[in-house]
Amino acid sequence: MGYQYKSENPKVSIIIPAFNVAEYIDKCLRSVIEQTYENIEIIVVIDGATDNTEAIAKKWEKTHDLLLIVLHQNMGSGPARNKGIDAATGDYIMFVDPDDWIDKDMILRYVEIMNETPCDIVVSGIATEHYASGGKHLSTDKDILDEIYHTSLDATRAEYLSLFNKGLIRGPTSKLYRRNIINKHGLRFPSFRRSQDIVFNYEYYKCIKSVRVFNSAFYHYRCIAGKQRKKIPNDYYKTISKIYNDVVSMYKEWNIRPKEDMVYKFCSYEFNSLCYQLLHTNSGKIINDIIKDEGICCIAKNARYSDLKREIVRNMVIKKKPRLLRLYLFFAKCYISIRDHLLMIMRSI
Repeated sequence: MGYQYKSENPKVSIIIPAFNVAEYIDKCLRSVIEQTYENIEIIVVIDGATDNTEAIAKKWEKTHDLLLIVLHQNMGSGPARNKGIDAATGDYIMFVDPDDWIDKDMILRYVEIMNETPCDIVVSGIATEHYASGGKHLSTDKDILDEIYHTSLDATRAEYLSLFNKGLIRGPTSKLYRRNIINKHGLRFPSFRRSQDIVFNYEYYKCIKSVRVFNSAFYHYRCIAGKQRKKIPNDYYKTISKIYNDVVSMYKEWNIRPKEDMVYKFCSYEFNSLCYQLLHTNSGKIINDIIKDEGICCIAKNARYSDLKREIVRNMVIKKKPRLLRLYLFFAKCYISIRDHLLMIMRSI
């Protein structure tokens, strides 16, 4: 099966990349410091924060020896997590985002799971905490997961697309990784501004032989209504194309033919990401470059939607109609702008 425990009390490194999260980081750090499992180290990577984030973290550092602060030039969460990996000394690595928090027995339960069912990665669910823009808590949605435990190489590999489509193997949180696997294979987050966690996860997944998914939601993800998403880089479509090409190559290397419905769901998710970029670009050149990209065209051909708007965009990409696509996107943006303006007026009445 691979690696077995050398200790019943393994050390866990919790890595927290932090940029301008002064409003939230205190709750995050408190939740990690108050873990019932004691053999931990907390590495907070201050990613060029310009607010009070560093000062709040340093207050905790003064009274807790298990907390280490690493200062880092602002380069994004991926490179910041890499600095944390470089500084980590634990047997296992866990990532927590600074505006989220975790239940006090999360790490204890993860270690117990590792002891009960030794594996190369442990994955659990997420509780999405919905907040209004003013800070009021609205509701909580908890993942309900199917329990999975694969110890054979073939079964673990065959499970990847299913886990991806369920959203379980995209982001780096709510997981426990083996540090020896990360370091042995030189795994690090790429310096992309978006989706670098997807790349890190499939590179890690290529190196493992076993996986455990259990139905608990210890991790609390903060979702704020109306919060602006980060700016989309002009070359984001290249990352989307890379992810598709890498996953296709990975399955070919494994000599596994994925089920068609798994491929459709995977490509539909990737095409959704592309649609978001298309709605946030005004450059005709970028739209032309997107349509010319072979990986993007393959994604479009394999995506499936019941939604008419996405189907229109998908067909324009497949048929390589950049002018029509630009015209359609112009009217789509006008519609979204008018809709959002009317909603704002209605909320103020």
